[in-house]
Amino acid sequence: PYEVRNTVRGLSTEAGAQVTPFGLFMLVALFLGMVVAIIFVQDGIRRVPIQHAKRTVGNRTYQGGGSFLPLRINTAGVMPIIFAISLLMFPATIASWFFNVPGWGGRVAHGIAQAVQPGQSWIASIIYGVLIMAFTYFYAAIQINIPELADNLKKYGSFIPGIRPGRPTQEYLDRVLTRITFAGALFLTVIGLMQYYTR
Repeated sequence: PYEVRNTVRGLSTEAGAQVTPFGLFMLVALFLGMVVAIIFVQDGIRRVPIQHAKRTVGNRTYQGGGSFLPLRINTAGVMPIIFAISLLMFPATIASWFFNVPGWGGRVAHGIAQAVQPGQSWIASIIYGVLIMAFTYFYAAIQINIPELADNLKKYGSFIPGIRPGRPTQEYLDRVLTRITFAGALFLTVIGLMQYYTR
């Protein structure tokens, strides 16, 4: 274990690393800022206004009214990060089996493991970010069935003000979901990569 000692300039360790009071303050501020940002994005929704037409069921008449359809900015949660890092680390796991191979085989295995490590290689970081975004869109498409949602709105006499029921509603909801999913995917990418570049 490292022996920690106080110095005039701040806190330091035997390894030579220094943590100044300002650095500690920035670390705590960054941590709290990320917690607030994650909660804000995770709870963020896009409210799509819905107008309900008057309808009669049996002997009862239901008055029309207004409500909203909540579409989450981050539908996928943290699953895209988990899927992306698992897929990216698969070649490194295979390569680790050959680390002890003598000669060029071991060097190639170490090179592959290094090349797919985000933070160690820009290519790996870019691939990691692209995988996070792709899995975010994939997961959002699984979670929210836009054609079925548009058909249900039309079936129950509900509509989005200014948008015709049916195909136009489906296209509108698809555009809205694509835009908010991009914001959620970009945020997840920043979260996923930040741990490698804030050390």
